[in-house]
Amino acid sequence: MIPVSERALIQRINRNLRPKSEQLHVCRKNSEWFHDLGRFHTIQHGTNQVGRRWLDLESYGRELGVLSKSETLSDGGAK
Repeated sequence: MIPVSERALIQRINRNLRPKSEQLHVCRKNSEWFHDLGRFHTIQHGTNQVGRRWLDLESYGRELGVLSKSETLSDGGAK
């Protein structure tokens, strides 16, 4: 398996979402929104509406096709 850093995967996902006017956001654990949105969530540009919540970064990358079967999320698998 080829390791891919969390940062690199976030960049890949955001490049994929850009044409749809969406962006992946990372919520800090000490944020007041963490328990509602999870660590990873999407925001729709223009309306600032939350799209998907509580995303698993690796699974979402595979769903979008930006993480191949031969790649895995490194950084200890932080999701």
